[in-house]
Amino acid sequence: MDRKLPGLITALNDVEMYEVFSRYLDRIDVPGLDRVEHSLIKYKPGKRCVIEFRLWRGSSYEVYYGKLFRKNRGEVIFQNFQRLWRQWSEMKPPPLMPEPVAYIAELGMVLQKNVQGVPFLEYDRPDNLFQAVRHAAHTLATLHELPKIELENRSLEAHFHKFARPPIEAVLEVMPDVAEVLYRLTRAFRQAAAEESAESYRIVHGDVNPMQIFVHDEQAYFVDFDGVCLSHPALDVSNFLIALKVRFPQMANELTRYFLENYLHRCPSAYLRGLRIYHALIYFRRAMIAFRQKRHSYREKWVHDLLQKANSYLNKKTAVID
Repeated sequence: MDRKLPGLITALNDVEMYEVFSRYLDRIDVPGLDRVEHSLIKYKPGKRCVIEFRLWRGSSYEVYYGKLFRKNRGEVIFQNFQRLWRQWSEMKPPPLMPEPVAYIAELGMVLQKNVQGVPFLEYDRPDNLFQAVRHAAHTLATLHELPKIELENRSLEAHFHKFARPPIEAVLEVMPDVAEVLYRLTRAFRQAAAEESAESYRIVHGDVNPMQIFVHDEQAYFVDFDGVCLSHPALDVSNFLIALKVRFPQMANELTRYFLENYLHRCPSAYLRGLRIYHALIYFRRAMIAFRQKRHSYREKWVHDLLQKANSYLNKKTAVID
């Protein structure tokens, strides 16, 4: 039993979930529900769990996703989803995200509809890949151009503190040789944060990468909006471009240029003024993730290389093209 996710036992019991879903028939497109089946998609003990539910009616079914969160985080996330969905629904194209359906309080579960489409990473041929990048650029630009809604403001300083896990002092106890680069990055982040204005913030996804993108009918749909907030749009752009570079290193420059060309066709260049420092921030985040992989035999080299990449962007006039 997961004490921090007490609803998990019920969520993994198809008979009990049939009873739960039967109470929400007015919100789901499955009149005459016959049975429920589930698949466990992702589970981080004590933090969150993602479950696919197949709601059957006769020989056909509809797919919904349930996300369980600890404490009351799910309720806050669902409220954010609703605000974003309503705002995006007033624009064209219609919302390119999963529709939030309900917050099931007794389970701490956010229920949302399935998003159709081909996963971004299945576009492995150059012609198809460039099309997928164009669609992703247009969707991200559309998100960033939405009028602001009531969401948490997250500054560069806030992102830095969130990513610095464990604290830098704990990293230096294990890897004292990275002290200089870590202190240099810390100073740079704090200086940039002091110069950043909340007036530059837009609605951002918060953690956009190719694994969270599906392409359907010439449009890219984003999923996993758990981190949606008001922040600098360069956060999303840096997250996506660095993920592209890691996944497609041989094509990184061409894909980056193509993405930026399409993104800037719809958004002002001011949205990218913080791109250099946010590139450094995202590599710093990746270094901290690598440090937490204690069983990895190449952990220290991995951390060192990522910190050096982060540091390199402090010296570049342009942060995205090698």
